Amino acid sequence: MVDYFDWRYAGNTADFVDWSVYIYGGAERAAMLLVREILARVRGPWTFIDAGANSGTITLAVCNRATAGLAFEPVSETRARLTRNLAINRIDHVAVYECALGAALGEADIHFPSGYANSGVASLLPTRHSRKDRMERVQVRPLDAFLTDVAPTHRLFVKVDVEGTEMELLEGARRLRDFDTLMLIETDRDEVLSLLRGWGFEGVSVENHYSRLRRYPLEARFGNHLLWNFAEAAVGSFVAQ
Repeated sequence: MVDYFDWRYAGNTADFVDWSVYIYGGAERAAMLLVREILARVRGPWTFIDAGANSGTITLAVCNRATAGLAFEPVSETRARLTRNLAINRIDHVAVYECALGAALGEADIHFPSGYANSGVASLLPTRHSRKDRMERVQVRPLDAFLTDVAPTHRLFVKVDVEGTEMELLEGARRLRDFDTLMLIETDRDEVLSLLRGWGFEGVSVENHYSRLRRYPLEARFGNHLLWNFAEAAVGSFVAQ
């Protein structure tokens, strides 16, 4: 168990996600420091949504900057690590949901390579991995069904890391346009960024080297992107630094 932002984090260094926490303080540490600064400095209140929450590295990093949180992790083994980390820290304002997010209500198989030491690569796409997969049948629900319970006065921070099904998630999350939304999304699909631009989002692509964050013009080839759909000078100034 190690210190992680303002909390304690329990994990297993045989898994890449946990190893990065132990060695570097998290694989996305620089990006999360920036997001935490924005959530602290830009007027809220904030609710965060963690789509593909894994063991809670993003949830733990931002949960004390928001009044409420929704963490979605469909893989049962990984979700157990998430709930353990929340319980260790007695965090009770984060709701954990055992489903994937998609375009509509249903079920699907989530795939992850046998013996591969990175729990963050589980995907609803059967072609995502070349080696023989393990599978787990999971529930799929649209994010819009959960946004009806979020106070309309809240701003949202949304992290999306769903291994190739970003467009499907957004098809079921059109109510994000009703909120002031800050989004950190992992995608290499041009159509995903085009959709978000059409929804009024602007932003930058980011390259995270643990403690260092590089910023680029918004392009899918960079993989990770920070976007927002509301006019707030503080957001632009933080991101531009």
